[in-house]
Amino acid sequence: MNRIKQLRNERNLTLVELGEQLNLPKGTLSRYEHGTREPKEPMWQALANFFNVTVPYLQGIDDKTVIKKFSSEDLLQELLDRKVLEPVKDKPINLDDVFLLHK
Repeated sequence: MNRIKQLRNERNLTLVELGEQLNLPKGTLSRYEHGTREPKEPMWQALANFFNVTVPYLQGIDDKTVIKKFSSEDLLQELLDRKVLEPVKDKPINLDDVFLLHK
C-alpha cells in the first residue's frame, strides 16, 4: 500500500488542501490513497517532490530507506529552528552568516 495518506496526515493536510497544492480533485487523491486508482509516473514524482521523499518510498516499495531531499536553505532553516545554529546579527539567513552554538 502506498504512503500518500500517511504523509498527508503527518503534515495535517486535508484531501482538499493537498489537491489544491497539486491541482487535483480530492476524489482522485482519495482513490490514490485507497489504491483504487494508480497515479501515472509524473504524478508519482509530483507527489514525491511535494512530500520530499523518493517515489519508491511513497509507493510503499522501499520500507527501509527514506531519502529526503533538502535544499541548503531548508536545511539551514531547520537547524536555526532547532537552535543548533544562530543567525549572526539581524541579517537575512544565508550560509555565510551562521555559526554553531557551543554548549
